Amino acid sequence: MFEFDAEVDTLEGVPEEYRGLYSETDEGKFQLDEALARRLSGGANAAKALRDERANVSNLKRQLQAFKALGETPEAVQERIDEAEAKAGNSADREEIEAAIQRRFEAKEKTLNNQIAELKEELQGTREESDREFLGREIADAISTTNAIPTALRPILRERIRITREDGQRSVVVLDDEGQPAIGANGENLSVKAYAEKLRANEDYGFAFKASTPSGAGTGGGQKGPRGRHTGPNPFDPKTRNLTEQGRLRKENPDRARALAREAGLEVNW
Repeated sequence: MFEFDAEVDTLEGVPEEYRGLYSETDEGKFQLDEALARRLSGGANAAKALRDERANVSNLKRQLQAFKALGETPEAVQERIDEAEAKAGNSADREEIEAAIQRRFEAKEKTLNNQIAELKEELQGTREESDREFLGREIADAISTTNAIPTALRPILRERIRITREDGQRSVVVLDDEGQPAIGANGENLSVKAYAEKLRANEDYGFAFKASTPSGAGTGGGQKGPRGRHTGPNPFDPKTRNLTEQGRLRKENPDRARALAREAGLEVNW
């Protein structure tokens, strides 16, 4: 059983579960909890007294024959043994001390577990915030590179990209229509910029990019362009609501429909 010293130079020789019972002094040493030290001191004295008395008992037993010659009986010797052990006490003090140490250890362990849980929660919040900022930078960079309209392209990109971690490394993954990582022509995961370029080359997503021709050229600004396109007023806006156009867009170009719905301040869960 570990013997508790009232003061030690270092904690190297103290079992891990008992180190919380020591506190560092101004001199750089480590001192045992004062109340516990007093109890241990009392227990040590009791143990020493018990050892001494038992030694006396051993001597008494060895002198038993002499006692008999002097008229002492075995019963009298046993009474002396019992009396000596009663004076020295029993293991109750030691057991009580060990129980107190166990309670102290359990309380310390509970406190440490609570602190660890709080740190994990704080770390998770910090990581999520960092991921949002990282994602925002990737999207902003893709929008700038492809000359896109932020309010149009941003919601589309947010729906298709995710943060992943592997071996502690963070990266952005673009998802395809089946929710699987999209692969580029080089066999690697498609980057956000490459995905934005791919959308710009698709006429269904032309609405999300600034025109490369002078304003007014082309179709003349009608409400419907090629399949899935929309160049007129926002059909989801309460002021210009158009249920027919909403239905067409949701069927032919759901990404564009969701983007327009969000622009109109609507909650999108489809």
